[in-house]
Amino acid sequence: MVDDRLKIHSSGFNKIGDGTVTFGDVFVKANELYKHLAIPNNMPLLEGIRFELGSLILSIPRGEGKYVIHWSARAPKMLSKMGMFLLETNGELVNIKLYSVFDKEL
Repeated sequence: MVDDRLKIHSSGFNKIGDGTVTFGDVFVKANELYKHLAIPNNMPLLEGIRFELGSLILSIPRGEGKYVIHWSARAPKMLSKMGMFLLETNGELVNIKLYSVFDKEL
C-alpha cells in the first residue's frame, strides 16, 4: 500500500485497487500493489529466504509532509510479515524510517 499522495513512476508490482493505510488514528488513502510470487518458474515463499522484489520509484510532493508505505508478505504455513515505512520531508531532505515490523497469524 503506497500513500496516494506519492506518485508512482515505476514498479515491478501490479495495482489491484485503492485502499486505506491506518497510521495511529490517521487514515491515509493508498494505492494497493501486489507481486504474486507463487507462479511457475518461481520458488514459493519460505521462511528466511530473501527475494528480490524489484524497485519502486516514487516522487514526493514539494513542501513538508509525512507519507506511509505499508507492506506485507503472506504465504501458506508462515506467519504473515508486515511493516510500514514513514517518509518525512521538510521540503528539502527526506527521512525514511522503518516504523514497525511484526509477525501476525491470520
